[in-house]
Amino acid sequence: MMRSIKLGAVLLTMLWSMGLQAATKKSSAADSGAPIRQEMGGLFVALSDFLPLVLNKVSFEDPKNAREIVSLMNRMQDLSGKMVVSTKKFADNDPSIPFIAEKFDHDIRMSIDMWNSGDRVVPRRLMRNVTDYCISCHTRTSKGLHLSDVIQSQRFKSMPALTKAEYLAATRQFSDALKQYEYVLVDKPLAKSDPEAWNMAVRKMLAISVRVEKDPSLTTELLSRIQDYPENIPPSLRGDIAMWRQSAKAWSAERRPPSMNDKERFELAKRLIRDGETLAKKVHGGALIEYMRASAVLHDLLGRSRGGDNEQQMLWFAGQSAEYLRDLNLWTLQDAYYEGCVRKGKDKSLAVQCLSALERSMVQSYGAASRAGLPSYAKRQLDDLTKLIK
Repeated sequence: MMRSIKLGAVLLTMLWSMGLQAATKKSSAADSGAPIRQEMGGLFVALSDFLPLVLNKVSFEDPKNAREIVSLMNRMQDLSGKMVVSTKKFADNDPSIPFIAEKFDHDIRMSIDMWNSGDRVVPRRLMRNVTDYCISCHTRTSKGLHLSDVIQSQRFKSMPALTKAEYLAATRQFSDALKQYEYVLVDKPLAKSDPEAWNMAVRKMLAISVRVEKDPSLTTELLSRIQDYPENIPPSLRGDIAMWRQSAKAWSAERRPPSMNDKERFELAKRLIRDGETLAKKVHGGALIEYMRASAVLHDLLGRSRGGDNEQQMLWFAGQSAEYLRDLNLWTLQDAYYEGCVRKGKDKSLAVQCLSALERSMVQSYGAASRAGLPSYAKRQLDDLTKLIK
């Protein structure tokens, strides 16, 4: 159940970003992204109406909105099935894309089934954090569509700043999202009543400056603004922020050539992960900037890689980054990278490492004590992968 809730809590909207890099495929570049873009357009329209409903408890539970909610969920279910097919055919080389498409399709169907059984609490619990799904994908890199025509309905205008920020980030309106996140920073009642929500808002804001904008100056500026309101900073976050400031300062001081080839970019990602591992040993949350930067580089490299010599290693390091950032990403995103690493199988010893990491991740996600406590289908998945590397 733990795994289902974690997956469901971020279930809907990352899907419509999955075709963003499809048009970069070298073969049939003019046509390859068309099916995904068409489906994304449909999802975007449904999403613009759906998110304001699900993010507002009164609106979601109001019987007069039930028909609209059901219609929107059914429309997204239809599109999700098409997305599963399209992403396998046309998505880039990042294995998280078809992985997430399949999870989306499964979870939207599960939510509709629960709604039809009369349950309103669990479906909303599964859907109310859908923006986490969008943000985790849309802030992977700076590439992708930037949509500026979100419907500014009365529903949207009545949302609190945090909900507006997540909605805008989910729809790739990052400049406007940052403005709303800044309102959250000064929200003393929120910081006091829900420090975890305030904490997560800070991390999502930094995901924009680090992974999308790739801007050390903006990151430093945002961190300074956070420290302008020390009374809002939870004690557990103060040590992290101090280390983030040091990381942003070091990033600003880096001297790198104006352009880097893929080999140099991969070396940068590996160095960032090494630095992150060192920082995390001092303060676990202190390596956020390093892992965010590394994940952005690796996502970009995987999007362009076509079976290169380093692809298996890229998947391994992408899995490590995703695991550290799992609270910002889909909870099991690292599983896709570790499985992809095993299936590449060129380096058997690395494949064994990836399989071990996948098993550890699954055990943690399911809340099991060991592999023996995993569901049967998860154990079969591990058994099948084990056979591949023997």
